[in-house]
Amino acid sequence: MQRYSESFDETFSSALDRALHGVLGRAANVTSFYVDPGISAKSPEVYVELLKKIFSPELVNALTEAIGLELSKSFGFQYQRDANWKLSEYVSYAKQPLQLRLEPESGNTLAVGSDTELKITLINRTVGDMTIKKCDLQPSPEISFPEPSGASYEFEAFKLRPGEAHEVKSRIRGGQIGQARVSARATVIDLRGKTLVVEMPCVLSIVEREGRVLTGSPVADGLLLGGLPKRSAVLLAGGASDEKDNLVLRFCEIAPEATVYVSSDVERSIQLHKLHPESRLVVCSPQADLLPTSESIQTSRNLRNISEIDDLLTHALETIPSESPRVLIQLVSDILLLHKEVTTRHWLADLLPRLRARNCTVLVELNPRMHGTQEVNALFDLFDGRMEIVEHEETGRPIRFLRINSLRGHKYLTYQALLTSQAQGAGIEASKPVLPSSIPLQSEFQSPEGERRLAAIMFTDMVGYTTLTQTNEPLALKVLERHNQLLRPILPRYRGREIKAMGDSLMVQFESALDATDCAIEIQRTLHDYNISARDEWRIILRIGVHLGDVVHSKDDVLGDAVNVASRIQPLADPEGVCVSQQIYDQVRNKLTNPFTKLERRRLKNVQYPVDVYKIVLPWERSPFPAETSVSNR
Repeated sequence: MQRYSESFDETFSSALDRALHGVLGRAANVTSFYVDPGISAKSPEVYVELLKKIFSPELVNALTEAIGLELSKSFGFQYQRDANWKLSEYVSYAKQPLQLRLEPESGNTLAVGSDTELKITLINRTVGDMTIKKCDLQPSPEISFPEPSGASYEFEAFKLRPGEAHEVKSRIRGGQIGQARVSARATVIDLRGKTLVVEMPCVLSIVEREGRVLTGSPVADGLLLGGLPKRSAVLLAGGASDEKDNLVLRFCEIAPEATVYVSSDVERSIQLHKLHPESRLVVCSPQADLLPTSESIQTSRNLRNISEIDDLLTHALETIPSESPRVLIQLVSDILLLHKEVTTRHWLADLLPRLRARNCTVLVELNPRMHGTQEVNALFDLFDGRMEIVEHEETGRPIRFLRINSLRGHKYLTYQALLTSQAQGAGIEASKPVLPSSIPLQSEFQSPEGERRLAAIMFTDMVGYTTLTQTNEPLALKVLERHNQLLRPILPRYRGREIKAMGDSLMVQFESALDATDCAIEIQRTLHDYNISARDEWRIILRIGVHLGDVVHSKDDVLGDAVNVASRIQPLADPEGVCVSQQIYDQVRNKLTNPFTKLERRRLKNVQYPVDVYKIVLPWERSPFPAETSVSNR
């Protein structure tokens, strides 16, 4: 087998040149679009879009096929004669001749203290033998190994034949509640005689089973890290939707013999009774007579007598043999419309503690779109937690996500998870998001005109977006929409006020330096998790800069030197990185677990004085920083 001494970039560049010359002949000598192979290696589909602007579709297809053929020759993998294959798939094969797969036996959730088998599969994609030297597992602190030897597997020049797969199994144990990562790293010698390290991450939710009540929805249980806490009352907010109905039905179906469903929806109650006759139903509606006669169904023809609803619910609970009943209350929006917030609040303030005392776990459904902000806000503090269904429009079809806004005294995952199935929507990658249709932000963010105050200012900027707009504007707009979809729901959680959006950049104001840095880290963590599974052309890489200083409010804008400094710090951050000023560092260094690295002092453009800048070291960064530049945050 021929061995190459060139680096990946040199070999890739040579293969690209040969392909272009083979198809274009002398014309390739006068074109300049291909001289930087990094475009095709890092963003293959963007490169193809660039080709389409220059050549005919037939010629572009010929070029893509020629590039794939040359790459297969140069990097030693079997050329795939498949018209559906994209250039990105050939580049993937060239970059990673060894394919790694991680498959946890328990899926993406693992209970604290329990073990699961992790299957690692190594697949040789090339046409020659590949030498496997070793395979390591690198877990985050939330995961441990029951056996010390389970973290590393040494191979004595093990040969993996072309197309052959080899399995390695290990056991991992959930140690701490939270989101965990485990990465497999294989060290191999490829066909060119080069030592290559291939890494594949796997994200797991470490959940608590004891003291939790399953909701029946894997999405909700994953975000809740095991389910609803026992004896808690949690609010599920969101407009009417199939996804919301599914969450409600699953909550009732997972333990129908232990569940009381309190509703004004006759149709849904009839459906639930047909599926699970053992479920206890309390139905309050003028159409309640349509329900069949059954010992498991309690009915009332109106919602005006709240005491009657309580009596029916109490009677239903007395018929449940379980020591830990489950209650789902659907009619709160109807009560709120009829009795307004004061009476509704008094009713819930009396009812929920009584249900907790009976060892009940309660899920309350609410449609915020039916009420004013003041009415909805009046109920929030009565609940131990709050879940929200967030909706983004998808070219006429909604895409819906679930997120946990609060869960008093318990850990939960803060990102939003997709609820809409691919069959219902047009697909996540084509989504056209808008601002979440959740409860409006409070007016506490509004500042008087001309007021000067101390604020933390955060700037974000998307790496490579200008190039993408020049090469594929439709894709760039969709990526920007995805960017807004992922970032904007995060800002209110840290009391961030979006001042303005400048294309692919956001300017956000915070009243707290810690809120600003926590938000920046959360944004990068969310995007890092998203990029793991996103196609290359859909990945979103940001640089973020944060500074603390005086600002002046002018109409809907914020002005001042602090804004200028923050905007100049942002370009200093690495892709997927966060940089902060000395002022931010002084406020948060003892409050974050992340270490810091001090950058070389420099003058910033249009800033009169030198600014000390610190880089926040994020968990997924592989290479350690030099000891002399590290700054302890302890």
